[in-house]
Amino acid sequence: MLTITNTQKGPRGVNTVSGPVLLDPKQTIEVEVYEREKQHIDATGWFDVDGSYAENPALVTAAAAPISSGEDVNAARIAQLTEQVSLLTGALSAAMSRGAPPETKASEPAGLIAKHAGGGSWFVYDGDEKLGEAMTKEDAEAFNKLSDADKAALVKKG
Repeated sequence: MLTITNTQKGPRGVNTVSGPVLLDPKQTIEVEVYEREKQHIDATGWFDVDGSYAENPALVTAAAAPISSGEDVNAARIAQLTEQVSLLTGALSAAMSRGAPPETKASEPAGLIAKHAGGGSWFVYDGDEKLGEAMTKEDAEAFNKLSDADKAALVKKG
């Protein structure tokens, strides 16, 4: 058990067996402190200490599982993934040799379509080309329900 006195003008803390304790200036307390804290307490010069430190607790460590136990599982998974990469690479090469274009994100329907252009404005587009004047959402929805021939006729009039 230690008797510790704070010799400083302000409060100071000390780590005890039961947790941190704050001592006011000139305050004296009796606490248990592990030996491992002695170096810190002495280095600060903040305390007068009398008594003996408590023995450090034993370190408890769990035995680590041998790495080799997972190596077989990892090697099997790596082999499996390597085979999948090989199959996909072969499929891609075959598709490229047939002249098939690489897969891209789903494209929008071909032809005239009314879509939102931001800021509450809707326009008719032919691919990426914006056609005509801005319209309301309701008009855009009605336009998109028309047949391709009716859409083309409306765009020609505009």
